[in-house]
Amino acid sequence: MDGEGSVSLLQRGKRRDGKEFWSLAIQVTGKSKIVIYWLKQIFGGEVYVENHKNRKSIYYKWMIMGSKAVDFLVIVTPHLKLKKAQALLALKFRKTVLPSTGSRGLRTEKIYQEQKSYVEEIKRLNRED
Repeated sequence: MDGEGSVSLLQRGKRRDGKEFWSLAIQVTGKSKIVIYWLKQIFGGEVYVENHKNRKSIYYKWMIMGSKAVDFLVIVTPHLKLKKAQALLALKFRKTVLPSTGSRGLRTEKIYQEQKSYVEEIKRLNRED
């Protein structure tokens, strides 16, 4: 996860008021089919196969989102070195998310600003890696 993975808050759309909403996403990419499919078997999610013509290599990408991503981060965060700050911010972000039962309209301006600050900080940290 530390070397070939990422923690992101992906914009999933906009509410009626024009403000964005985000989802927690974890990705791990590598050449090892075994490792990527093992992650899928243990944690769920999806696997994508990418054929890079310039490099003549096949890469496997595992992706997990939402509550499954939270479960994954709870397990791996204590062991992270490079991505620990992003993981901790992502877990804080998820504590601000209301259940997805049509309640996006209930998000206050304060919560929106808090979420947006997590998004911006994770983006900044990811650029530094």
